[in-house]
Amino acid sequence: MIRNYRILNKIGSGSYSTVYKAENISNNQIYALKDIFLHNLSDKEKEQLVMEVCIQKCNTNPFIIKYIDSFIIDEHVYIVSEYAENGDLQSLINNYKKNNKYFNNSFISKTIIQISIGLSYLHKYHIVHRDLKPSNIFYDNNWDVKIGDLGIAKFFPDNNLMHSCIGSPLYMSPETFSDNGYNELTDIWSLGCILYNILTLNPPFNATNLLKLAYIINNENVKSIPNNILYYNEWQNIINSLLNKKIDNRPSAINIAQNKFLIKLSGININYINNIINKSNLIQENIKNIYSDISSSSIDNKLSKINEFHLKYSITLPPLKFNKFKRYSDSALYKLSSLTHPYNDLSYNILPPLSHR
Repeated sequence: MIRNYRILNKIGSGSYSTVYKAENISNNQIYALKDIFLHNLSDKEKEQLVMEVCIQKCNTNPFIIKYIDSFIIDEHVYIVSEYAENGDLQSLINNYKKNNKYFNNSFISKTIIQISIGLSYLHKYHIVHRDLKPSNIFYDNNWDVKIGDLGIAKFFPDNNLMHSCIGSPLYMSPETFSDNGYNELTDIWSLGCILYNILTLNPPFNATNLLKLAYIINNENVKSIPNNILYYNEWQNIINSLLNKKIDNRPSAINIAQNKFLIKLSGININYINNIINKSNLIQENIKNIYSDISSSSIDNKLSKINEFHLKYSITLPPLKFNKFKRYSDSALYKLSSLTHPYNDLSYNILPPLSHR
């Protein structure tokens, strides 16, 4: 037992954390419990941990993993979030590849639209995910997308670029390997890699070492998808736009979410998409700059202050204006009116449909 959470089984692990499926004995609900050992973390990694908690607490978008709770016990930070019953996209891809099966076009388009809606929310509030990949895309019991693992997400200033080379190499954009900087459109490149992977069951770029991979990503065109894929031309055009090596030529997340071809295949109503985007972005009142307030605190004080704030308000991140030379201190949290999303309008209580080629 960890507080009132009963550990059921281990569902994943990383360099410094382990994730468990856990039951809250007070309400019998199932959650994901992430256990991070603070002693193993550098100061930078502790800052990333606080950022993950902060972003998850602020989230009001239905396609991003929802935050439930966080606490510290004996040098361990525990983050409780909603549990995605149907696992992650990478596991699905591995299973389909093993059994020589392919995803149905409606499932693919629905996945890409929902990821794009989630990204549009992050990008609206100047947050870049920076580690978008199939293993960070989860599905709930309705097969709706849940974007997870915001541990290396970062705020980006207006008209300014970031320079950290960070993320998963197979899904990293050309600009992340260079000194020219990047912005939120680096996530769009990663989304293009995910789309290619869902369609072909293989990543678009691969190599035996990182240097060779960086060269291929920067200098070689992506191999075309198999021409026996239904709607080959349409899918190839979308992939080409997402995997454009010139960052400014890539579409925005909102443009992708509103793509007519994807909407037609998915069966999702455009009004449903716009309704989620608009409601996710609704800000009522500016009340507190919490991140500036906690920036000099110890990690336990930071988490405590965020928790206290979260208990009083339903909050989200506003559109931000950044000082050119600052990263976090100008980020603010705002009071949000009580919002509901038409989250249950789409029901997919079935396994992802197959496509036979």
